[in-house]
Amino acid sequence: MRYEDLKERPIDVLSGVMDFFGRRTEVEILRKAIEQADFSRLQKLEKKKGVVYKDKLKDKESLFFRKGLVGDWRNLFSDSDLEAFWEVSGRAMALAGYEKE
Repeated sequence: MRYEDLKERPIDVLSGVMDFFGRRTEVEILRKAIEQADFSRLQKLEKKKGVVYKDKLKDKESLFFRKGLVGDWRNLFSDSDLEAFWEVSGRAMALAGYEKE
């Protein structure tokens, strides 16, 4: 499952995930799940209740749900971050159709 695909076709992607796990799910339930996981909703919840993964963030003042934009991670990774990421995740990224830039 790719973030880009999830943003573009959420019902299709989530339906595929549920099928993969052998759990056929009605479209209305998927719509409700998508609504509950809406980025702006999660962002507001985080601002109200705090950052759940704060200990994992490099910048402790940063929000986990920053922008929700496809590809925005490129603006945050340093060259060494990017190299380390590809070293650890390169094979999985290639299987998902991503190419090292």
